[in-house]
Amino acid sequence: MIDSYRFGMMKIRGTSYASDLVILPSRIISDWWRKRGHHLELADITSFLDEIHETAVIGTGRFNMMKVSDELIHAMDERGITVIILPTSKAWKRFNELYDADSNIAGMFHLTC
Repeated sequence: MIDSYRFGMMKIRGTSYASDLVILPSRIISDWWRKRGHHLELADITSFLDEIHETAVIGTGRFNMMKVSDELIHAMDERGITVIILPTSKAWKRFNELYDADSNIAGMFHLTC
């Protein structure tokens, strides 16, 4: 599903994205921003949380700068969602591996630092 990733750019099915994004089973949300920049909190995903069913891969940036709140991890755990947190350079590859096995996966990717 994801063709490639490099700092600041992700290509998905031939389309290039130059800002953070969310990949859901039914759509892509481009220009995804968080209220506190390098902090991913539950409030940042409430608008699409119900679209995440089994697994969420979170790419924390090339240099692992985006931090994921314990509250978000706990909320996903309560819903039975497996959360995988990796630097984006590894997360996009893991997303593809899981996507190949089951297309019911979500990804949230910080594309820069």
